[in-house]
Amino acid sequence: MWVLARLRIVLRMTESDENSEATENSMKKPGVGIALGMAIGLPIGAGAGMLLFDNVGVGVAFGLALGVAFGAAFESSPKSEKGDKPETAE
Repeated sequence: MWVLARLRIVLRMTESDENSEATENSMKKPGVGIALGMAIGLPIGAGAGMLLFDNVGVGVAFGLALGVAFGAAFESSPKSEKGDKPETAE
């Protein structure tokens, strides 16, 4: 039950609110994507470690590595503004 409460807090912190400058500034902090990647990768890796390797530690290591990699990729991806339209090749 406490896991759901923590997840709700994390999701509330990462919600984008157009009228709130505080939320917009918090999303621009470096490391937010990496932290979310770690938070998601660890439990997925632990589950995969139990199922695939019969060793939770190995799974946690893989999950952490993948979470950091995907979080860094998510953080460095360019974010387009709402007014910008993607360019199409005609």
